[in-house]
Amino acid sequence: MAKARPKKRHFFLLISFVLMVLLPSLAVVSYLYFLAADRYASNAAFSVHKEDGGGAADLFAGMPTMGLTSGSTPDADILYQFIQSQQMVETVDRAVDLRATLAKPYSSDPIFALDPDATLEDLLEYWDRVVSIIYEPDSGIISLEVTAFAPDNAQAIAQVILDESSTLINKLSKIARDDTISQAQEELDIAGGRLKETRLEMSKFRDLEQIIDPTADFAGQMGVISALQQSLATAMIRRDLLVGTTSSADPRILQAEREIVAIEHRIEDERTKVGTRATDRDKDALSRIVGDYEGLLVDREFAEKSYIAALAAYDAAVAEARRKNRYLAVHIEPTLAQTAIYPRRMTLSLVAMAFLAMAWGLFSLTVYSIRDRR
Repeated sequence: MAKARPKKRHFFLLISFVLMVLLPSLAVVSYLYFLAADRYASNAAFSVHKEDGGGAADLFAGMPTMGLTSGSTPDADILYQFIQSQQMVETVDRAVDLRATLAKPYSSDPIFALDPDATLEDLLEYWDRVVSIIYEPDSGIISLEVTAFAPDNAQAIAQVILDESSTLINKLSKIARDDTISQAQEELDIAGGRLKETRLEMSKFRDLEQIIDPTADFAGQMGVISALQQSLATAMIRRDLLVGTTSSADPRILQAEREIVAIEHRIEDERTKVGTRATDRDKDALSRIVGDYEGLLVDREFAEKSYIAALAAYDAAVAEARRKNRYLAVHIEPTLAQTAIYPRRMTLSLVAMAFLAMAWGLFSLTVYSIRDRR
């Protein structure tokens, strides 16, 4: 029985396998195990929390409540975008000099290291290889993995990212607080200014009229008139009794008549003070003064009520601003790696071999398919 001899196509398959699979695989494995620099990972995890303060009633009662709520999804979304932004890359670059840090092994590892002459755009593109972000929308937790060619560099980059994220959240929180309080503060300032004006007008009125409380003076004036009227009635009764019991020439009747006339004149004078106003202090119209005073009093009371309402609104706004206060809660501080976990040499080698083998298989099938059709 004749031995099976290798055909020409078998040599072609062998040569193509060596050229397309074995040699490239050997090159990939050699590069990964002998040239690729070790990369160390620093991990961190954080979320955005907000303070949940009590309502305005709690504040007025002097018993505020304070608790913590879960992460704020919109803020976490903002952070997720911010960490990948050019602004973050520039900030980290200023802090740790990314080009010098990430380009150290470039001479021996040009594939995984950063080009020392990289532009900002190149650095931004390379940033995705440095920073890996996992965002959990349900919990709002952001997990961060930063890789670098030295463990302390990876930790430093992660720390800068945390610091800048905290600064951004504090800034956003301050803007939200200021927006909440600013309008209430403006209304409080207006009400306070109006109250000061009404009190100043009241003070000017008192200085001008030399009266602290015209209503009290008016009540006193009416009390004087009432007392005079009682005295007048008593004097008239006394005169009538004298007229009925003595002769008309009795000097006591004349005295009683004079007393009655004097009291009537006094009553008329007091009524004149209440009813008219003149330049002379003794003839000032107390009713006009009281009218002006009551107008100022109404204005002051309205200003005081407006100020109290504005103050309550301001306190409520402060409570609302406190409830909106947000901060970055760090669950895992940036870790310092002890062992390099990247590049994953075995995984990358197997993936490369599988890809090359598939490419070689497709190439072989295509070549023989074309050959069979001829």
